[in-house]
Amino acid sequence: MVVTAWQQLGSSSGKPASTSARPGRRYGTCHRARQRSSAKPPSGRSRPGWVVEVARRNTAAATRQAIVSAAATLFDRKGYHNVRMDDIAVHLGLSKGAIYHHFASKDEILAVLHGVFMDELERLHALKVTGLSQPAERVYAIIASVMELMATHREYVRVFFEHHRELYESRKTSIRARRLVFQSVLEAALEDGVRDGSFVAHDPRTVALSIFGMCNWSYQWFRGDIDQAHQVCEEMATLALRGLQVRQVDVPTGA
Repeated sequence: MVVTAWQQLGSSSGKPASTSARPGRRYGTCHRARQRSSAKPPSGRSRPGWVVEVARRNTAAATRQAIVSAAATLFDRKGYHNVRMDDIAVHLGLSKGAIYHHFASKDEILAVLHGVFMDELERLHALKVTGLSQPAERVYAIIASVMELMATHREYVRVFFEHHRELYESRKTSIRARRLVFQSVLEAALEDGVRDGSFVAHDPRTVALSIFGMCNWSYQWFRGDIDQAHQVCEEMATLALRGLQVRQVDVPTGA
């Protein structure tokens, strides 16, 4: 099972409250009678331990997500090296201790931020590529996935491309591996296009890197909304696919 960065954000180091029943007389008839006679009104009932634990975990996950989102904003605005944990705390109105309660270091926040970007990219692509078989359609789906993130996760995108070198080597290796897997998906679509005769023969790695270079660099200049991202996607797809095609075919449209 793949664990996403957001699922990791929801994890907690605290031990869950026990929900198992203890053996003994307390669950006998006499105990139930005492419970009925001494029961508090509904407004005074304490919540079961598992309810308290779920609420605590949900609150912790929301706080961690808020920290990552604030860090993305500040890293984008000031640069990774110019942001301190204090700055993130002030931005959120939290104490620095509260930040360190959830993240051991600024590098850990940066690593989770990179993971969130890859989670979203893979999720979008999976949605768009479902049911597609033609190589041109699959190439279009990849371009559309990248460009959509330019509109919906702009700060994450900029941090992802500008600050991946600041990650510790082990975390950098993990993110690089995910990027290579995604690149291989595009290369496979290009190879299939050459195989079925719809694309002219090219080195798939060179073409894939060229397409990603065109898409990825748009974070430097693209400031539009989701509709504008789709328009740019169609322009890029037309440029890429018309350059690859042996015969004139319609370029896929729509996201």
